[in-house]
Amino acid sequence: MKKLILLFGCFIFVLSSAQEIDKPYEFPAKPGTEQWAKLTTSDQMDEVCVIPDEVLTTLSTKALLITCMNYPRIIDFFSTNNMQTCFEFYSNHFNGLKELLNRPNLNKVF
Repeated sequence: MKKLILLFGCFIFVLSSAQEIDKPYEFPAKPGTEQWAKLTTSDQMDEVCVIPDEVLTTLSTKALLITCMNYPRIIDFFSTNNMQTCFEFYSNHFNGLKELLNRPNLNKVF
């Protein structure tokens, strides 16, 4: 009986933790903040922009799209001569954009 209760408890935990998050991810540091000002390299900025895997996989596609639009380094897209090259670069370096491009329901959002 104890094993059955334990198994049932694990099942409930997995179901409750696997639910989609419909709220966009809040990056821990953003341009204009004191935390962002302390970042001195591009690598450091990239590090604080990584969405933790356990959050990334549970964000709804809509929340992930909004998260990508709130990406702290999005200004870089508009400060280059070739936006396509910049987009390809960040889709390979920002896990949120990479995940968004792989979502099968992206065309149904909004």
